[in-house]
Amino acid sequence: MAFGRENNGSQTSGLFFNFFFGCGIALGSLCLGIFVERSVGKLKGPPTVVVKGLVERLVESDKATLDILFSSTGSDLKSLTESAKNVRETLVSFLLKHGFPIASIDELPLAVHDFHQLHTPTKYNIAPPKDRYEVMLTLLLYSNDMDQISLIYKKLQDFSYEGHGFDGRLRIGYLSYEYTKLEDIRADMIAEGVSSARKIADQFAKDSKCKVGQILRANQGTIGVQDEGDGRQKKARVVCYLTYTLV
Repeated sequence: MAFGRENNGSQTSGLFFNFFFGCGIALGSLCLGIFVERSVGKLKGPPTVVVKGLVERLVESDKATLDILFSSTGSDLKSLTESAKNVRETLVSFLLKHGFPIASIDELPLAVHDFHQLHTPTKYNIAPPKDRYEVMLTLLLYSNDMDQISLIYKKLQDFSYEGHGFDGRLRIGYLSYEYTKLEDIRADMIAEGVSSARKIADQFAKDSKCKVGQILRANQGTIGVQDEGDGRQKKARVVCYLTYTLV
């Protein structure tokens, strides 16, 4: 009798196993059917190709900025301030003399550094600096004439070497160039980029023995200006990506 009960339990376990095994197969077949259906659905769409259109164009800078800096140190702040004003007048007169209008000259607020306030005593440097103040004058010169500002840059360097009795240090800073007319050529360059991408797509289709269809997606990747050489000449660059259907 005990043997009969054990055999009955085994049959019951087998039934449960067969039931769940069958359900697993059915569920797996269902999932596989969905996957196959979706894959076939994707295969039903037209093939596509993604191509990149690249256009680069050399352009000349149309704006330049030159920094002119003067600094002096001492303990008499009033005297330092007056000296900076005198240097400013001398520099402005020099620039006007060489054909730059007053509107092309800008001035930053006079900067004053108090070394006594900034000083932190240490074991090896207890006393504050002898000269308490530093006064800094900064002039900005703008021009749309690249030749003119290049010439004045050299003249100002010679001017700074001559000294002119300035009680301080005159430095001719960095001459930077800009191209400000990117918006004027943006549309034409994008059109060239699209045309370039289409040529690549046509070649791909020819090699694949098919034809290019419609544009499925278009993405303007980047558009900008990079320095070329000394920066006076720039490189305008447009990159766009297009997805075409193939038929």
